[in-house]
Amino acid sequence: MKRGILFISIVFAGTFAACSRNEAKVSGRLVGRDSVKLYLEQISPGRQVLIDSTITDDKGSYAFRVKLPQGQATIYNLRTNDEIVPLLLSAGEHVKIQ
Repeated sequence: MKRGILFISIVFAGTFAACSRNEAKVSGRLVGRDSVKLYLEQISPGRQVLIDSTITDDKGSYAFRVKLPQGQATIYNLRTNDEIVPLLLSAGEHVKIQ
């Protein structure tokens, strides 16, 4: 019985790791700024592509989960209407910006 549970746990962990290999997370909190619209843009030569957007909650918190192209490090901008934060995201990273 214990071997069966161990096997299932290993399979689940392996599946989860394989799914998150090409992903990165960006989260944080904008202190004193609730309901702010944030944009995540992918930067490539000659263009910026809007990937996702969100609105901060009542505490100023936000989160993005990004699927990276081919598991490569990629440049992104985290943008509000008046600020831009450049990011270099790699697979498996969790970047926290406050």
